[in-house]
Amino acid sequence: MGLRLPRGSVAMRIAYWAMRVVRRVKPSRAAGGIDRLAGSARAAKPASLPRSVSCACTVKVTSWQGMPVHTLSPRGAGGGAAGGGKRMMFLHGGGYTTPIHSAHWKLAAKIAVQNNLTVIVPTFALAPEGNVQDGLARLLGLYQDLIRDGSPVDYLAGDSSGGGFAYAFSQRIRDEGLALPRRVFLFSPWLDITLENPDIEALARKEPILDVPTLRRFGLKWAGGDDPKSSSVSPIFGDLTGLPPVHIFIGTKDIFLADCRALVRKAREVNADVWFYEYFGAFHVFMWLDWLPESRHVFREIRKITRQD
Repeated sequence: MGLRLPRGSVAMRIAYWAMRVVRRVKPSRAAGGIDRLAGSARAAKPASLPRSVSCACTVKVTSWQGMPVHTLSPRGAGGGAAGGGKRMMFLHGGGYTTPIHSAHWKLAAKIAVQNNLTVIVPTFALAPEGNVQDGLARLLGLYQDLIRDGSPVDYLAGDSSGGGFAYAFSQRIRDEGLALPRRVFLFSPWLDITLENPDIEALARKEPILDVPTLRRFGLKWAGGDDPKSSSVSPIFGDLTGLPPVHIFIGTKDIFLADCRALVRKAREVNADVWFYEYFGAFHVFMWLDWLPESRHVFREIRKITRQD
């Protein structure tokens, strides 16, 4: 199923042009944080939890075989945890090289609070120290432990590279014969690290945030020697059958739109359950700006879906 909102909001148009101007004047600050894709994973450190997240959620920090895992649960009226019993695993973006930052925390907390979910955020090792095979193995072990502990994951989600990773992970879960999550939510997902889709060239001229050559370099670092067209790093080339319903949210001024559309076409050919939401004039991971009308629509859709489950 596809949904394309016919006209972008005034707020979206203003935000888009502001990003274009900032990128032209100060390229290194164009994305308000996304630009850190160009930085070093070794030099950068994960952002601490914003105060707004700590106020909205109780946060439990654990470690799974050395991998930090944060568990966010919405606070109840009395300030205690009030999770509704359902759990989501959220995989953060950052080009597979940049640690989690405040926008990721805020997005995860927003989803937790609005849907009364417990959101599990593993901070997996990034390239160049980490790679996709190590990342998948660790996530799979954590996922299995959650099942054994009676706390299975109901939803899988991710933004940007984390969205591509989440989709690849859902395919690995299926291949391992494990219980699948109910649904997968992908926000502006990076589905093919090669970025060879010919439609990307036209989109890149409108893109205010992402840079194709830089992303290709980061994708190869994350692949760690694997074929860049393997499903582990480019899940668009994987088997799309036997997966839970997938919900993709993306804007028309995002270079990843080309591959998202290609995935929808491929899904239709094999009758895979993919729900596609295309927002006119919206840029990469626009839902980070939760005050945008388009972002509010995304959150309403998620809330409607999780309430029906």
